[in-house]
Amino acid sequence: MTRLETIATAQKKTRVRDAIFACFVALAAAISITTVTTAASAANVTQR
Repeated sequence: MTRLETIATAQKKTRVRDAIFACFVALAAAISITTVTTAASAANVTQR
């Protein structure tokens, strides 16, 4: 395997890892938004 092939393989693995990380960040953001929305709804019910 040449040096360029080694670099190309490493970059492909990095892209996959970055994509998986981005999926986890998006999932965490969705859960966070859901939690905040639920808390805000509960707070509004209590204030009425």
